[in-house]
Amino acid sequence: MDRRNLIVGSALSGLLWSGIALSLMMVADWRSNELERLAWGVRGGILAAPFIGIGMGLLGWPFRNTWAGARIVLAVVSVYLASFLFWLAAGSLAWLVADSRHPRGSELIAGSFVAAIAGLTWTGFVVGLAPLAFLNHLWISRVGHAHPETPG
Repeated sequence: MDRRNLIVGSALSGLLWSGIALSLMMVADWRSNELERLAWGVRGGILAAPFIGIGMGLLGWPFRNTWAGARIVLAVVSVYLASFLFWLAAGSLAWLVADSRHPRGSELIAGSFVAAIAGLTWTGFVVGLAPLAFLNHLWISRVGHAHPETPG
């Protein structure tokens, strides 16, 4: 396993997923097309996105060596887990800077969980994101197993 490639690829993947999240938030909140306002509201999630990506990459690096059913389950679960962590990071930073629009304490965890479930399931976004997560895990598992070419 090439740990450096795995970590760098996973961090970049996390940043890409934060862009996907912002895009989907704009689609879901069609009344407002203010990207800056949306990004500011979830700035904690955006800042945490590379670390969430690394965590998902480390969880999914053996992806290519598992059977198809496990791959599908891992892809779906990782979409929900990464979404939960994104919302938790967003809410945590808002809580730390005392933004009064965000919940406190245990409400933060429950709210992040509900946001992940509702935001993915009720909107139907999970149907499109799960195959993307599948492909992402497949790519990360290959990047993490890349072997440098030997000079000839």
